[in-house]
Amino acid sequence: MEIILQIPPQPLTLNEARSMTVLGMDFQNAIITEARDGKLPAQIRFTENDPFPWGQLLQKLAVLWQLSQNDAISKDFRLKNKLPQQIVDLLPQVAEKDSLNVLKQLGSAGFICAFSKF
Repeated sequence: MEIILQIPPQPLTLNEARSMTVLGMDFQNAIITEARDGKLPAQIRFTENDPFPWGQLLQKLAVLWQLSQNDAISKDFRLKNKLPQQIVDLLPQVAEKDSLNVLKQLGSAGFICAFSKF
C-alpha cells in the first residue's frame, strides 16, 4: 500500500509543492520519498529537521494500521505489535506539531521498526 503525501515547498523540493510516495526509512532515520509528479529531484530524503508533513504521515499510517493487512504496508511502518485501543483512539487527535514525537514514541516502544533509533 502506497503512502502518498503532499510535501510543502522547500529547498529540498526546489521550492515547489510535491506529491511524493513514502518508500521507507534509511539507516540514518531519514524518510525516503519518491516523486509521483514527474518532476526532479525524483527521490528525496527528509530528516526530522526538514519541513515534512509528519501529521499527514501519522494519520495515513493510522488508517493503514486499522484497515490494511500488515504485509501490505512498507516494512519500516508495519506494526510489530498490535496497538492498544486507547492509542488507536488517540491517533486521529494528535496535532501536527506532535506527530513526529508520537511516531518516535511508537518506534521506541517497539510498535514499528521506523523511528526506533531516534
